[in-house]
Amino acid sequence: MNKSATFRDVRQTVFRTPEDYEIDYNNLSTETLKKLKNQMIIEFKQTQCQLELQMYFDKRQWSDDSDFCEWIFASKDRQAYFHMFNLTGYKNGWSVSMVSDFLGRDRTACSKDLSDMQQRGFIYRNKSKGYQRHYLPSKRLLDNGDFYSNYYVDLTLQLTEFQERKRLFDLRIAERDYLSVLQKVDSHAH
Repeated sequence: MNKSATFRDVRQTVFRTPEDYEIDYNNLSTETLKKLKNQMIIEFKQTQCQLELQMYFDKRQWSDDSDFCEWIFASKDRQAYFHMFNLTGYKNGWSVSMVSDFLGRDRTACSKDLSDMQQRGFIYRNKSKGYQRHYLPSKRLLDNGDFYSNYYVDLTLQLTEFQERKRLFDLRIAERDYLSVLQKVDSHAH
């Protein structure tokens, strides 16, 4: 049978009647399903590691080329500031206390980092009355956020083209949907 054959083609040649199409869909053992899922995880892990490593190499190159990236990508805490200042919903900016609470970091360390970011021109003080202690992102920081978003999507799409990656996503979606249905049935039973 040729690979491009449709179900209709198969039905016309192999399954002439609905009775011929009696297939046991539960013929996979639990052990076989576990092995299948473990193989999917191994295959997915390869593409995820490729993604993380490519991001590492790209961030390292960007850090060599840009004072902004050199500062931002020097630590995970600095990267958190970058992502945090790109969040919408904080039109008046972020105070040191807000940043400290949000990131769960020491207030003094946050204050020092924010002052450093301000001196470098990555953020600036809000001049609006009542918000002078708040910091706002610079256009440069926001532009870098736009660039990073496009970069991340492009890199993810490039790696998502691999069937190995898609299979685990599809399985996890099916598992999540199935568990959601079970929870609904269970909640209605009580």
